[in-house]
Amino acid sequence: MKKLVATSLFIFWTFVVSVIVASLVYYEGGRQPQVPMPNGSDQKYNTSLDGSGDSGILLSAEETAKHGSQDDCWLIIGGKVYDVTSFISLHPGGAGEIIFYCGKEATNAFNTKNQGSPHSSNAQAMLGDYYIGDLNQKVAK
Repeated sequence: MKKLVATSLFIFWTFVVSVIVASLVYYEGGRQPQVPMPNGSDQKYNTSLDGSGDSGILLSAEETAKHGSQDDCWLIIGGKVYDVTSFISLHPGGAGEIIFYCGKEATNAFNTKNQGSPHSSNAQAMLGDYYIGDLNQKVAK
């Protein structure tokens, strides 16, 4: 009887661990790309301003430069502005790979990873999660 219980428990826990590992692998591999969409419901900045009035922020290079620290990091990549502050600590290459470019134009650095090879399609899709708006566009915060 003890042998049957021990065997059953072994099979049960092997199955549980297999399911957990498989779900983690599926979750990482099956991540759906997020395309930056102006006026998206999960977007932190409202890009629907028509440019009239004084409310809002103009996403200029000067405005981006004001956000040049690890605690407040905006990047310009491909003519779009991204707030990557919350991603810095999660970056697989380390925070130092991003911090140098905070508040700056970072298109070349992103496209080459400073080593000549481009970021993966998953990395490019993830960038959409941090999209604020297009350069020289006025947004409400």
